[in-house]
Formats: sequence, C-alpha cells, structure tokens
Amino acid sequence: MPTAQRELARADRLVVFFRVYQGTSRQDALAPVQLQSTVVDARGTVVASDSSTLDTGQFATGRTADHYLTIPLATLAPGDYLLKVETTMGARVAGRAMRFVVRP
Repeated sequence: MPTAQRELARADRLVVFFRVYQGTSRQDALAPVQLQSTVVDARGTVVASDSSTLDTGQFATGRTADHYLTIPLATLAPGDYLLKVETTMGARVAGRAMRFVVRP
C-alpha cells in the first residue's frame, strides 16, 4: 500500500518507487541511465547500497522508466537513516534524498 510514512518497524517492508525521465519533449535518442542508491546511518556510515542500469528499452513512449528499490529494514539497527538515489546519464547527474526512521 503506497504511503509517505517515514517511521518504520524493522519488520515492515520498504519498497521505494521512483520514475526517471529523459526529457519528455526531447527528440534525441534515449540513453542508458545508471542508478546508485545508498542508505546512510546517523553517523554517516553507508549501511546498504545498490547499483543498476536502466537500458533504453525500459523507457516507455513518454521517455520515462519506473524503478522499484527494496530497502532491507530487517538488517538495519533502530535509528535515523538517509536514502540517497542518484541517476547518471553521460555528464548529467540528478539525485534525491529521503530521511526515514527505523523503530525497534
């Protein structure tokens, strides 16, 4: 069930959804996009990371691609975290960050 809830139990399941755009009104050829996600704890230590590639065939007619990422809450200690997601396409880089809390 989609939610914007940011405080989760270790037994919860956290799946993050995001959509990547390659300029919906552009006419140039689509390009692969590199994805890098990192979960950082309150001390700045990386506790989880994932990287993948969105190939050109994964982009829909509107030059968009959907991506889902599962965060392993059961492996995280209770506390504050920051999820950082970064996309790279050639020289272009874009990113977002989301704070969340894991309860015991």
